[in-house]
Amino acid sequence: MANISPAEGAADGRCPVRPPPSHRYNAARIDLDRLADSHGWRTLAPFHWDQDGLRLETAAVISGRAVAIDLSQSGDRVLAEAWGDVRRGELEAVVRRMIWADLDLSEFHARCRRQRRYRGVAENGEGRLLRSPTLWEDLVKVLATTNISWSGTRAMTSRLVGALGEPAPLGRTAFPGPEAVARVSADELAAESGFGYRAGSLRRIAQLIAEGRLDPDSWERSDRSDRAVSAEILGLPGVGPYALACIMALCGRFGHLPIDSVFRSRHPDSEAALRHYRPWGRWKYLAYWFGRKT
Repeated sequence: MANISPAEGAADGRCPVRPPPSHRYNAARIDLDRLADSHGWRTLAPFHWDQDGLRLETAAVISGRAVAIDLSQSGDRVLAEAWGDVRRGELEAVVRRMIWADLDLSEFHARCRRQRRYRGVAENGEGRLLRSPTLWEDLVKVLATTNISWSGTRAMTSRLVGALGEPAPLGRTAFPGPEAVARVSADELAAESGFGYRAGSLRRIAQLIAEGRLDPDSWERSDRSDRAVSAEILGLPGVGPYALACIMALCGRFGHLPIDSVFRSRHPDSEAALRHYRPWGRWKYLAYWFGRKT
C-alpha cells in the first residue's frame, strides 16, 4: 500500500489545476494563519499547509462521500471551498469544527488581559486550536503523539492515510474512518502504518466505535460532565493522563494539563506548576499552551 502523504505536492497525484469548487463561502472572521500555527496538526496528513498562499488543504469523508476541502484567508475571514458531493449544511458543520468558529473565548481573553504576560494572547484573538474534520481523527492523531518524536508522528499519520484512507477529489486522500481501521488486524495495522505497539489500542478503539459501543462525538456535548467524559476517555486502551488532557482540550474541555516531557522541561517542579495554573480553572490547558510563546 502507499506510504506517501497526499499532501506532499503535485507529484503525488493531486490535480495540478483546480476545477471550480462545488461550494464556496465565507466561513468566519478568524485569522487562519494563527489558527494553523496553534499546534502541529497542520503538518499531519491529510492536512497540507501552504504558508505562501495561507491555504489549508485537506479531505474528509462526509456522509459516506470523500470531499476535498480548502480553507484560505480572504480579508479578515476564512474562505471555505469544497470539491465533491456534499450538502452545504454538512460541509459547514465540518468547517465550523475545524476552525472552531463556535468557541466562545471571551472569558479566557478577559483573564488574559489581567496578566501582562498573556495580554498579547487576547489582543491577537488566540485560543483556538486547529481541529480535524472529526473527533475520531483528532483522537488518532493524539495517540500518534505519545512516546515518539514529531517526525515519527508525521510518518505514522502519513502512512495510515496512505494505507487505509479514502480517495477524494483533487487527488487527495481522506483520513480513514474507524470502520476501515477495525477491518484490519493489529499486526497489519502496525506494519502498514508504523503505529507499532499503539496499533492494538488504535484497533480496539476503532472496533468500539464501529460496533456502536463508543461515541466520541458525545464528548463534545454540553450535557455531559467533564468528570464523566474524562473517565470514559481514560478508560480507553493506550490513553494516559497526557493523551487525556489533549483529547479533552480538542473537545472544548480545557481543565487538564498535558503533562509530558515537554511540560516537565518547562516546569521541573510539577507540583508548583499545578499550583501556578490552578487559578485558570477550566482554562488551564489554553493558559499553558498559549503561554508557552509569551
